[in-house]
Amino acid sequence: MAGLLTHLVISFVGFIIIAFLFKTRIWRYVYGGAFFIGHLMPDVIKFGITGIYIKDFSYRAILKSPLFFTLDNYFGYHEAGFFFWIMLSAFSLILFSALAFFKFMKKTKAREFIFATILLSVGALIHLVIDIFIIEKNYWI
Repeated sequence: MAGLLTHLVISFVGFIIIAFLFKTRIWRYVYGGAFFIGHLMPDVIKFGITGIYIKDFSYRAILKSPLFFTLDNYFGYHEAGFFFWIMLSAFSLILFSALAFFKFMKKTKAREFIFATILLSVGALIHLVIDIFIIEKNYWI
């Protein structure tokens, strides 16, 4: 984990950049929000689920829990974590394409959902890459 403030700054900057790239009113915020949430999601899953399970949100208590390391292996910067986020994008592509093909959803709406899910996964993948390259010095930065 590269630190909470580092991830929050990158999430916010990504949100702003994506919001300025798209001209439509609502979808630029949805796409930016998807990146923002996706970038924070790996740590939210690891720390949130572990904190709820052990009923303590202390950083030190969470790091002592074996559940944290199990979730870190599946959603962290290991091979399984990268695989999970890439497969989430592939699954959304297949699901929404099938819904549009069988006329359960309009094609434009399916494209929007596919793109939002891909941006969510891109945010998570950028998070994992930052975790690899930045070794934290403290909890925050």
